[in-house]
Amino acid sequence: MYQCRSLSSTNFRHPPKHCAGSKLTSDFRLLLRAILAIGRWPRVAVGGRVYVFDMEQMTEQLVRTLARAQARAEFATWSTVLATHDHGTRAVDLEDGPEIRKELGRREVTLELARVLNVTENRIWSIVYNAATVRDRAPRTWQAFSGGSIDAARVGAIAMTIDKLTTSAAVEALDASVVAYASSHTLGELRGWLNRMRARLEPEAAETEAEQAIERRRVEITHNDDGTSWLSALLPTHVAIAVGSRLRKAAKKLPKIDPETGERDRRNREQKRADL
Repeated sequence: MYQCRSLSSTNFRHPPKHCAGSKLTSDFRLLLRAILAIGRWPRVAVGGRVYVFDMEQMTEQLVRTLARAQARAEFATWSTVLATHDHGTRAVDLEDGPEIRKELGRREVTLELARVLNVTENRIWSIVYNAATVRDRAPRTWQAFSGGSIDAARVGAIAMTIDKLTTSAAVEALDASVVAYASSHTLGELRGWLNRMRARLEPEAAETEAEQAIERRRVEITHNDDGTSWLSALLPTHVAIAVGSRLRKAAKKLPKIDPETGERDRRNREQKRADL
């Protein structure tokens, strides 16, 4: 990340071992403040040493450090919410009283967490469910989350996939391989990988789910108050892709000049597709 030397030294190629490292020491904090103050990446003298920074390498390191710190903060929030919720609901369950009172007490625990964190009740339920799923069924993933290797969004996607798996062997196989992929790919790429992994681990279950989903295909029309309506359709993916492709090609072939009026067609691409 950087090299350093005493002010009297001239050898920058082989810095002393005590100068290497990436921990935010007090000298490093002072150096970072200096860089932020002058807005560039110079040679800076701090504590009797001269630091020479590579801007690209330093920026990448800072971004990675910030991402890991953010993921650790998300883990702290999730683990605290889960522990607090577990403790609160256990205390409610130990009380004497009718079941309806206990149910209200459990919900009160959730509502209080939502109030403190300034989020919705559904958000708290989502954190509790996903955190408990990963903690109890995917220990490697939970450990990676605690270390900041993966963030909350990725853990949530993993938890949703675990919830769909029907065997402990499939969950174990997923937990053994998902961290390496999740820590080096985007959330969208991870979701695609999880779908493929699930289909590979439990092909029959994935196929059955796809068949059931196709059985729910439908077209819906919702009328608005402003003279427009929403036309939506739940279709098999390959059909939706074909429809989108046809609309796109047809809209592209429309003439720029209206042959009937001789005027320029001012509709945008989306408007043309809607008119088809």
